[in-house]
Amino acid sequence: MNHPIPDTTERVSLLGPKSTLSGDFATAEELVILGRFDGGRVQAPNITIGPAARVTAQIHAQRIRIEGVVIGDVYAEVAAVIHASATVHGNIHSPEVTIQEGALVNGEVDQHAAPSAGRGAERSQTRLTSRKSGA
Repeated sequence: MNHPIPDTTERVSLLGPKSTLSGDFATAEELVILGRFDGGRVQAPNITIGPAARVTAQIHAQRIRIEGVVIGDVYAEVAAVIHASATVHGNIHSPEVTIQEGALVNGEVDQHAAPSAGRGAERSQTRLTSRKSGA
């Protein structure tokens, strides 16, 4: 069975639900944000933005899972998953993007593949503006 984010025995950095961090942040560990992050850039191998989290920054990782609010561009080298509970105000750059029904995305989705031998990079770009249905 393939998992978008592989199981790991490595350490995890956690920003708790009652925590706020300002500034830039980078780690070599998996990062889980459950609180608030306000900065220019956050970077880790894998990043999860929890359902109650709010991130205002550019996000850079191999794999990114968003369940909360992100204001800023998202750069995932491998995959980005935008859950139904998520709100993203910014562009999403990743070769593999999953946007679940109910997610709010206001920005462009830019998918590109690494160039293969003898050919240039394939590129697909879509402008999305979606709204959550009324509850």
